[in-house]
Amino acid sequence: MTKNFICYPMVIEKHSEKELYNAYFPDIEGCYTGGKSIQDTIEKGKEALGLHYLELETDEREIKEPSDPKEIKLKDNQKLIYIDVNMKWFREKDKYKSITKAVTLPKYLNQKAIESGVNVSAVLQKALMETLDIKEEED
Repeated sequence: MTKNFICYPMVIEKHSEKELYNAYFPDIEGCYTGGKSIQDTIEKGKEALGLHYLELETDEREIKEPSDPKEIKLKDNQKLIYIDVNMKWFREKDKYKSITKAVTLPKYLNQKAIESGVNVSAVLQKALMETLDIKEEED
């Protein structure tokens, strides 16, 4: 089931020697982040959680439910906070993300485009929209 809003626990700990913070999500394997302040770490935590969750959705992998806070064991230097993310926004942002695509062109055509100042990516986008009969950005 696709969720538009998610909220997961994040464990933050202050680095022992530097003014830095490390953080991880106990329920999202491989989801780590950090920052120069708690606020910075929270902001980066939202981004990390959203990107990891989107990847799990896209790959159709299992997504664990958030743990009960009573089940999360913390060390003395750790704090537990909850991070919420608007996944609808993340999905929309991802949909319009630019990707790099290799295109094969004859050398002379590429040279003419360069000399004329033609943006090949823009021309390709326009041609694809016309070919696919897309009037505006589709969902």
